[in-house]
Amino acid sequence: AEDKIVAYGNWLGLMKGDLAVPMMKDGRQIMRQLNVDRSWTNARSGGIMTLPGRAVLLARNVGLHMYTDMVTLGEDELVPEGIIDAMVTAAAAIHDLKGNSRVANSKTGSIYIVKPKMHGPEEGAF
Repeated sequence: AEDKIVAYGNWLGLMKGDLAVPMMKDGRQIMRQLNVDRSWTNARSGGIMTLPGRAVLLARNVGLHMYTDMVTLGEDELVPEGIIDAMVTAAAAIHDLKGNSRVANSKTGSIYIVKPKMHGPEEGAF
């Protein structure tokens, strides 16, 4: 569960726009973080053109048939990891939807979560 908690924290940082990590590059320390949008003034029209500084971020939630002790029902009934992933990634993305992020991920008010394809009726039955 510890690795998932780190992954959830990273996703939250991406959705809030404040994920940053110091790293060494060419012998000097830099801060790696999400780029802000970039704007230019059109010399002819005087209009402003803005391009996003990032690609759209999405989460791929897998492990639908894996169970975890991160959350339990009752004393020892494990919960499917894919259900927890869906809840946490959607909850973290609310920061983006409400505009509480340093940078916007969605231009349309959407949360981008990819679930794996179901193969056959056994997997689809879940």
